[in-house]
Order: sequence, then structure tokens, then C-alpha cells
Amino acid sequence: MATQTGECQIDAIEGNVIRGWFKSVYSKNVGTGTAGWAGMFLYDALQSLSGIKGNEGAIEAAVAKVKFDKPRKAKTNFVIEMANMDAVKGLETGYWESYYVG
Repeated sequence: MATQTGECQIDAIEGNVIRGWFKSVYSKNVGTGTAGWAGMFLYDALQSLSGIKGNEGAIEAAVAKVKFDKPRKAKTNFVIEMANMDAVKGLETGYWESYYVG
């Protein structure tokens, strides 16, 4: 049986900006906003929300900037700015329980 690691939501996709929130249910620590975290988060989002298998490395490389409003807390709002939206083509907004992002 898999362990749920996070609750995730993408609220808006506006141009090259993706906004939402993330709650760490396993470690209770969201960490800091990095391109590596965003690559993992968006890879999981593509699969969970849109049924698209993306390329995590290409997604990470396309991330320009990530901002957490509450780093190292149990829950944070985030803003991800993409340099290239092609890496997340087909991404939709919504909520999912993650077994990948933690």
C-alpha cells in the first residue's frame, strides 16, 4: 500500500504562471520552492489531472522561478513561473492527493 505524501491543488494557469497550494501530509514540511520541486509537482499534476505522462526533467528545465509563501511549513501557497509552457502542455487546474510529491 502506498503512502499519501501530499495534497495538491492548481487554482489557476495564467499565461506562463501557475498558482496553487501544497500541503505535506507525510513529513509536514513543504521544504522550499525549487525548480526540482516544481518539476516533480507538475509532472505529478500532468498525470493526475490531465492523464498525460510528461517528462520530469524537461518540466524542471522549463521552470523559471518558484515562490512559496510559507516555506518549511505544513502547507503553502505557491507561484510557479515557467520559461516554456510546452513542457506542461495540456495541464489542467484541480485538486489531487499525491503519492509522489512529498
